[in-house]
Amino acid sequence: MARTTKVEVRNAFQRLCEICNRKILDYAIWPEDKQIGSWRLDSAPGYGGYIVEEINNDGLGVSRPLGDLRMSPKEFCNFVYRTSRVMDCIKRR
Repeated sequence: MARTTKVEVRNAFQRLCEICNRKILDYAIWPEDKQIGSWRLDSAPGYGGYIVEEINNDGLGVSRPLGDLRMSPKEFCNFVYRTSRVMDCIKRR
């Protein structure tokens, strides 16, 4: 079984943001532009993997729009794949 790489996870996150029409938090411009409403991908392997967070305020307060359960790299990529398939089906209707 092949491992899922960080690059694959980042690409999946970019795809998810495109599907959901969200911007990705850009840390290069963060202090000047708070980017409220943008998403970031939080990684904590010791706690179970990846989780999507949405920036809610100037102090970087976050919510978790896709739920509170962290996903392993493979689970996250599979989640994005299934989500994109569902969205494609909805668009075709």
